[in-house]
Amino acid sequence: MSWLDKVLKYEMNLGDFEEKLDLFRTYQKYVYMVMVVGTVIYMAVGMVWQDYSKYRVESKVLRDVQDILEDRRRKVLDKENIERELVRLKGVVEEKQQLFFTQQSITEFSINTLPALADDCGVKLTFRTYKEPVQEGEFIVYPISISAQGSFKAMVQFFYTLENYPKVVKIKDLDVNRQSAGPVVLSFKMTLGAYAL
Repeated sequence: MSWLDKVLKYEMNLGDFEEKLDLFRTYQKYVYMVMVVGTVIYMAVGMVWQDYSKYRVESKVLRDVQDILEDRRRKVLDKENIERELVRLKGVVEEKQQLFFTQQSITEFSINTLPALADDCGVKLTFRTYKEPVQEGEFIVYPISISAQGSFKAMVQFFYTLENYPKVVKIKDLDVNRQSAGPVVLSFKMTLGAYAL
């Protein structure tokens, strides 16, 4: 016998049915309330879940955009800092370049300035020779050989003046001899190195 035959032959007891229907009517409002609350919760969760999923996606995109903007801001600040540092370093380089001679200033120094400095200090230059420039690392050194005479005080004053000269001058090969003892007169030979870039 098939299940359809069983269903067709099943006789329903009306009394039993009425009893079940009364039971349903008694709790019907609670069943509907549960169904409505369940449906509302289902709909609310569905809508909130969609909004939450959308919020998660949008917040991730927003965080990515903020990271990109922050990275670009840092690069702009780094670029500004680099530009400021370059300007500062250019100023330092220009300032340091002023410490070195140029070809024109070497000529001016050796012909005019050096004898004037010696005269101001009371030193008499007796001999000057100019040698070929020599490359020392990144610098070109112009050697100037000098023979001079003067008192001890004048000689020290001359060395002090050369030491404080605004360009780089280095005293090399210094040889000092006493010429007379009455008034102390010293003669000295030295080689000056005038540094140029």
